[in-house]
Amino acid sequence: MRVIGLLLIAGALVLGAGAQSAWATTYAQVQIDEYGVGTIDNVPLVSGTGVDHFGFTGLYYTLPFLVTPGDVVLLEQQPVPPGLVLADVSDIVRFEQVGNETRLFFFSEADVLPDNFPQVFASLQPGYVQVPEIGTECYNWALYTATDYTMPGGSTFGEVQYQIISDVPEPVTMAGLMLGIGGIAGYVRKRRKA
Repeated sequence: MRVIGLLLIAGALVLGAGAQSAWATTYAQVQIDEYGVGTIDNVPLVSGTGVDHFGFTGLYYTLPFLVTPGDVVLLEQQPVPPGLVLADVSDIVRFEQVGNETRLFFFSEADVLPDNFPQVFASLQPGYVQVPEIGTECYNWALYTATDYTMPGGSTFGEVQYQIISDVPEPVTMAGLMLGIGGIAGYVRKRRKA
């Protein structure tokens, strides 16, 4: 009987070790942009406008799991020591708990809060993380992975990967661009026929 008990305990420890190592893999993949379009594992996220605990109004997404509160600062370029300068900051992603709801606020310097952005910057929560953007102007994005639950946006379920699209052309701008390209193509075609 004692041997069977020891075998069951050993089996539980092996299974537990296997489950713990599975936590090293990605628990969720979140993709968001500055216009309220976001997904978690390709399922649309709910977004809206709300007020963070500092009193700033901004775009937020509701995440379906609890995360560690904190800020992620997206940088136009790598910071030059000794520290962070407002001119280098592109956007601020703020994780907050509102009751049993997790809100991911997206404060964009250019589009969401141009007047209040210095105050949002000044209200950075201790332990914020800096992440450089990737790409060219108007097509910037950043990849941030909360590898453990102590990081901003981190979860006790495993690591969470956030793809943050910080600079995308507005739909109206894209429509204008497409019309312009279509007009140029039509003009060229008309000139060739003549």
